[in-house]
Amino acid sequence: KGYAKVAELSDEEFREQIMPLREKIQEIAEKQEETEKSSATEVEAQEGRYPFVIAIKKDLASIEKQVPLMEVDDKKGYTPLDSDDLSKLEPIEGVKIPKSLAYLIVDIKDGRDIKNVCPDDAIEQFKKQNRTGLTTEEGIALIVQHPEILKDHNIDLFGSRYRASDEVPILRLFEGKPRLYWGCSDSANSKWGSASCGSRIGS
Repeated sequence: KGYAKVAELSDEEFREQIMPLREKIQEIAEKQEETEKSSATEVEAQEGRYPFVIAIKKDLASIEKQVPLMEVDDKKGYTPLDSDDLSKLEPIEGVKIPKSLAYLIVDIKDGRDIKNVCPDDAIEQFKKQNRTGLTTEEGIALIVQHPEILKDHNIDLFGSRYRASDEVPILRLFEGKPRLYWGCSDSANSKWGSASCGSRIGS
């Protein structure tokens, strides 16, 4: 997906960062199989839900370099935010990120099930479900690996904050291009939904 190049690593060096996650992915698959076997009815895939995605920390590849890796219909992602702004995008309190430079975000919901709910209210709903919002890097990774999501709806990434406490990073299509910007945490719209995950697993 281009991460090795923007991280300025050879393919082999980049694989060394992500290969330890293979065992973790296998464990996720085995747990899913056990769940399906123990269930009285077959577990069906829920639209807008993904078992895992590999996220890359900005320590390995900066957010500025990760953004163009998002691509929808051959149009690459961009952001009007400058390097100083991007450096201020940090996880909120309560979002625990693994120490490894590459890690798994597990049991992802892309936000389509919680459209028209502002991030502030989504946070409270997800707390009750033991879920947390995706961070900036995690949202980028989700779209890099599943770009079709942005054709359905825009995404709030309330796992991170942008400068003031009432601003959250957002992903949307603007003139057909994936765009990273910011929005208000108390704003809701039927075309927007907050992406979340059930857990994070490092190598």
